[in-house]
Amino acid sequence: MWVSKRSLIIGIALALPFLIANALVAMQAQFFLSLIRPLGETTSFELQLVLALIMLVGVGGLVALVPMLKDKRIYIVNAIVGIALLAFASFGGYGLGYDFYKCDILKIPNCD
Repeated sequence: MWVSKRSLIIGIALALPFLIANALVAMQAQFFLSLIRPLGETTSFELQLVLALIMLVGVGGLVALVPMLKDKRIYIVNAIVGIALLAFASFGGYGLGYDFYKCDILKIPNCD
């Protein structure tokens, strides 16, 4: 029972920064958004921040798949969550790279 309570607390603690960041963006808290985007346009810091978050999602997918590698058993929920997170990280990384290339490197007007 202790392991499940501890896992619940750790899971909530790890998810909390994402929930807070999502709430700040949804409420359009200008103070916090101005820290990320001080000039009003996309900066390298913002791109690095988004890339780091996408990489963390991919790491979360790998962490979800680790128990299956240790026990050589298939855990259905872990497999679904792990594959979903890895797919999200892959498509998110591709979309970010495509948008960055099109807008910031090729400088196509009105690319958003």
